[in-house]
Amino acid sequence: MLVSGAVEGRMVRVFGSGARLLLDYLQALDGGEETAELWAAVWADRSFAAWIEAYAPWLEDFEAHMRSLLRAPAAVPDAEPAAFWQAFSEGFLQAMEPETNARCRRVLAALLSADFGIAERAALTYLPPGTPLDVEVHLTVDGANRGMFRGQRAFLSVLKVSSEEIPTILNRFGHEFHHIGATYLSLIHISEPTRLGMISYAVF
Repeated sequence: MLVSGAVEGRMVRVFGSGARLLLDYLQALDGGEETAELWAAVWADRSFAAWIEAYAPWLEDFEAHMRSLLRAPAAVPDAEPAAFWQAFSEGFLQAMEPETNARCRRVLAALLSADFGIAERAALTYLPPGTPLDVEVHLTVDGANRGMFRGQRAFLSVLKVSSEEIPTILNRFGHEFHHIGATYLSLIHISEPTRLGMISYAVF
């Protein structure tokens, strides 16, 4: 787990291991190197698994199709929605290019060193004192979405954003984190079955 701005009591945690491992895997695949160890590491990674879990309810057989695509990124799965799978394929192919791979690593490093506490503090100014704000930010190599929110998890693609955008991203995340806190306050007043059935999903 890679955590940005490790501060005592920090409620927003940033994970970059999934993106780093995937960039390593795609780089090795492009270079014709042995990928078995990296393949296993990618699929065992908690942050990468969170990204798979975020898409699974929305895209049928997502993990199986993603495994097939990552084995051969140019071979787009015959699955719907076709536009999404085409975008995933194009994204992975781009990330295999040395220049793009290096740029993604720079964005990854910049995001891991960014102060996501800015977004946390902005959200908390609109919430009652003591409101829990337990948020995970997972950095991805996603060619289909630059960013999305799924429950208390946020996903941000190092392929689709630039280092220069980080201040804007932090401001936007502050707004979205506020909604996560507000959702918590709403859910503590409703029944357990209803709470378990509720899903929040946003793309930007």
